[in-house]
Amino acid sequence: MIAHFQGVFMYIQELWGFIAPGILASFVIGLLNKRTPPAAAKGALLLGVALYGFSRFGKFLFALPGLNQLTPMRSWIALFNSWSLLHHMAIVFIIVVAYMLWMTRKKSLTAPVEWPNRKSEHRSGTQSLLDGRRSDRPDGVAVYLLLVNLDRTLQPNVP
Repeated sequence: MIAHFQGVFMYIQELWGFIAPGILASFVIGLLNKRTPPAAAKGALLLGVALYGFSRFGKFLFALPGLNQLTPMRSWIALFNSWSLLHHMAIVFIIVVAYMLWMTRKKSLTAPVEWPNRKSEHRSGTQSLLDGRRSDRPDGVAVYLLLVNLDRTLQPNVP
């Protein structure tokens, strides 16, 4: 399968393009609008996969029976399919964001989603790993120094 691509990186980028626009749109719209329904995010993920698949491989649909009558669109779709995958991801992202905003307008939640209050969680005895306790700082510094040392060790010698 990977042999059909220009390398492993292009293969990974191609696969990532199926899910990245929907995930990014769901994340951004979900953070910016607290009344976005969960159905909008789920629909965005599914719509993103379908739109990206069409934008990359739409020209192959004409081989299916019954779609041969769409010959005037064939050359336009073939041209569109030849664009860069990053262009396709951007176009799919814009369409998916528009879909999510439309769904939010159509089926908005009655009450905005409320994020949990971190201060009240601390009073109840629950503690997060990201609280920034002073006792964790030496461990964090040690991990950072280990990663910097590993990065310098694995880099090729550049004059």
